[in-house]
Amino acid sequence: MRSIKSLLTSKPAAAHTVIDVRQTGQRILTEYILNMAVSALARADITPLYEHYMDDARLSDEDRDELARAYLLLQMTATQAADGV
Repeated sequence: MRSIKSLLTSKPAAAHTVIDVRQTGQRILTEYILNMAVSALARADITPLYEHYMDDARLSDEDRDELARAYLLLQMTATQAADGV
């Protein structure tokens, strides 16, 4: 059983929390691409979403490049689907 003294003594400072900025950027990028994909499936114009997402300062240049590729692929898919209908 713990003594009261041991419960009242100060605890060592917790280790510093490390935030992985790259992992956060990837999570945001994934959410953005999923939102654009769902909007494209609903046959909505995804250009305003894309432009808004590209302005996000939390994304790295690599993330923006990947977002641009996803946008172009979604646009091509939407165009092909419209032609095939």
